Amino acid sequence: MALTKIIACSDFAHPSSPEAQLSLHKKITMYKNLGVIDRLLRFILMDFVLGYSLAGLELSDFWADACLLFSIYLILTILAAYSPIYYLFDWNTRVYESPIETPQ
Repeated sequence: MALTKIIACSDFAHPSSPEAQLSLHKKITMYKNLGVIDRLLRFILMDFVLGYSLAGLELSDFWADACLLFSIYLILTILAAYSPIYYLFDWNTRVYESPIETPQ
């Protein structure tokens, strides 16, 4: 709670003003940045990595755990349609469709 007040007050606006709340919302909101094809490719990669780590192949415990953690990361990014790595590099694979115009 105190952190949100500090961020809102740093914009030189009253913390309860709509402008401060809007700027705070823009700073905290997580926008989707993964497209459908990207999510499908991540699912296929997650399937291979998870299958490889759980198949009982000759992997050390470290690599089996690393594959499991990487597949959990992929599952979370697929479900959220958001990648923090894409956010860091300002990438976006999501396609925004324009609304279909109806003839009048």
